[in-house]
Amino acid sequence: MSDFTDAPDIAAPDPLFDLAPVALAVEDFSARYLLLQSWRAAGVSDIEAYLTQRPEGINEYFSRSKVLKVNQRMLDLYGAKDVQAMNNPFYQGPRLSLAVGSAVCEKAGELYRAFRGADDAMRASKRAHYAAPTTDRRNA
Repeated sequence: MSDFTDAPDIAAPDPLFDLAPVALAVEDFSARYLLLQSWRAAGVSDIEAYLTQRPEGINEYFSRSKVLKVNQRMLDLYGAKDVQAMNNPFYQGPRLSLAVGSAVCEKAGELYRAFRGADDAMRASKRAHYAAPTTDRRNA
């Protein structure tokens, strides 16, 4: 699921990304958004209470991402052979989405903010896209 039909081709070689001196990754979080929407459709309105009663939902949420692209620094950091290894459910290294700050914060609070902000963020992104000035090339 993606509303960004004009997104750049992630598979295309990008020397700035690939040779960056820091660990970089591109992840797809659309499945997390769909999970939050399914919880909302099921009647969940208080995400903190829901996750307190059903803590396995926290792991379910964090497992719903896919690593699309990483540079060599990221592979070295996680000890992974390639990006496919990082998406493998049997991968023994740390999960990328859990390692980048999420593990040290209150997971339920983070999900609460995501649940409340998901629709707002999507609307803001679309507003910015459609409000961007366009050039009428017919009269140029």
